[in-house]
Amino acid sequence: MKYFHKLATLAAGATMLATAGLTQVAFAQDAALTPGDLGLDTIRQNAGFGKKTIYQTVGDLIKVALTVVGLIAIVLVIFGGFKWMTSGGSEEKVDEAKKILYSGIIGLIIILSAYALTSFVLGTLLTATGATGFSGV
Repeated sequence: MKYFHKLATLAAGATMLATAGLTQVAFAQDAALTPGDLGLDTIRQNAGFGKKTIYQTVGDLIKVALTVVGLIAIVLVIFGGFKWMTSGGSEEKVDEAKKILYSGIIGLIIILSAYALTSFVLGTLLTATGATGFSGV
């Protein structure tokens, strides 16, 4: 137990020392808030982050996630087509290839629907709240 206590104290101290140089104080009270801003822009500037707003960052993350999932669906469609072409007329292999193709196409439809829904919902919410910085997903 004594060894665990020393190890925990050492780990906590090392963590505090390692992060001490990485943190900065960001006072949100320094600037007047505009409607829809929530003070996030001021905090971002004081913390030294990039020039993108939080809305653009969330939009970029959604784009990346949908792109990765879309690539997986496209690979499924290509794989299903390849499997069908190399089936050699075997009904079992053709049926398996059709299932893979259908799964890939349904996946693409779901991904495109998610993209359209996300773009619509985020755009509508941000317009309704008066937030700025959103250029669509």
